[in-house]
Amino acid sequence: MRVPDYNAMRDMLAEYETECAEGDTIYDIIRYGNMGGWEDMKNEEVLESFIDFFSTHEIPKKKIDIDKQQCKKCGYIVCVCKPVIFYTEKNNT
Repeated sequence: MRVPDYNAMRDMLAEYETECAEGDTIYDIIRYGNMGGWEDMKNEEVLESFIDFFSTHEIPKKKIDIDKQQCKKCGYIVCVCKPVIFYTEKNNT
């Protein structure tokens, strides 16, 4: 199974912005401090920005080992096709 590699996307976005940065951008970062980096962004925001800058075809993927607990019906490691039942055990003391 292949899933998006968010760390690779963060690297590619940082490199892209570094290459496109103008002198004022670097000055502002040095003068006024860090303006928040890709590392601090949520994966969903990284993915959205990545698609805006590049495309869906450029999304880097990484291979993960399929867990034995993976649902054979829906394919997710955490099954979404079966209801989750929560229960608590009562202490009989």
